[in-house]
Amino acid sequence: MKKERIVIIILLIVIVVIGGAWIISSQLQPKGKDWVHVGTWNGSQSEYNMTTEQFVITGDEWRISWGCNEVVAGSHFDIIVYDVYTSNVVKEIESPFQTFSGESYLNAKGRFHLQIFIRGNLGNWQVYVQEYK
Repeated sequence: MKKERIVIIILLIVIVVIGGAWIISSQLQPKGKDWVHVGTWNGSQSEYNMTTEQFVITGDEWRISWGCNEVVAGSHFDIIVYDVYTSNVVKEIESPFQTFSGESYLNAKGRFHLQIFIRGNLGNWQVYVQEYK
């Protein structure tokens, strides 16, 4: 009977130690990354050009997403990403509204701005930037 109690006590101690170690290790693991909002631009204009304000990307990955509610035949819009310091084009997204919405991913840190060109008539369009961090 005495040996059984000792075995049970040892098993309980092992279970408590393993459970405590699991709880501590789960709290020490880095938190998961998520998409963080950087900026949004929208409107309902036709034949419209826009240069956005500058925004800073500090993470390794970010994305530009776009969409609109209504498209008149022949309408499209282009997005050009510029590096603020060099004025170089980082990425060109041409006629993204063929599918009414989409995303484009980039892997560059720095300070950027967008030029948005609308040709034709796009109703309730929206462009937004998100950073993964």
